[in-house]
Amino acid sequence: MQVNRIPVLSDNYIFLLHEPQQNIAAVVDPAVAPPVLQLLEELGAKLVSIFNTHHHSDHVGANRQLMQRFPEVCVYGGAEDRGRIPGQQVFLKEGDRVEFAGRVGEVFFVPGHTRGHIAYYFPPVVEGE
Repeated sequence: MQVNRIPVLSDNYIFLLHEPQQNIAAVVDPAVAPPVLQLLEELGAKLVSIFNTHHHSDHVGANRQLMQRFPEVCVYGGAEDRGRIPGQQVFLKEGDRVEFAGRVGEVFFVPGHTRGHIAYYFPPVVEGE
């Protein structure tokens, strides 16, 4: 799996996970759509998942636009943020599992920045990944 970091706004990053063998992608906290869409086009990848860590607009601002371009995309977020994350379909809690490209990640509840903040952890498959 390749991890691409996209700097946006004045102090944010969007992370795009790309699985080249399946040519699919997931995006973490998409603030704005154009750089995500550009990278997806360059990679020729299909977006299948949006992983949101919390509800602030500088982390979910592109959800709707990405959902319009990729209608089958699944939008994940914390259960505490129900009704605050645009298009959210999956409501996660501490210890839940998420899947991307055949890999299983774990959800951690990490309140602090927001009451409902969560983190995703995908362990490496091979050393050094």
